[in-house]
Amino acid sequence: MLTVGGMFCAPDDKRKLLAAGLDSTIYYRNSFASDPCELRIPRFTRKERLHLDWAMPCTDEWLPGDFEPTAEDIGAYRDV
Repeated sequence: MLTVGGMFCAPDDKRKLLAAGLDSTIYYRNSFASDPCELRIPRFTRKERLHLDWAMPCTDEWLPGDFEPTAEDIGAYRDV
């Protein structure tokens, strides 16, 4: 499945968006010629997701103490 989104804005707004760090996110593409962003959705229980949502956004080193997900799963969840 492919989802496409976009924005129309004035040049001043574009500068504000880029200054806010939009271009450093994993999902930002400045051209249709760029490769699409692939999101990996890790499998967590509802209780685990609630625990993770409470801690987001988190640092790369953070891991929950209540259960043992991989660092890759935490990073993928944070990206989503």
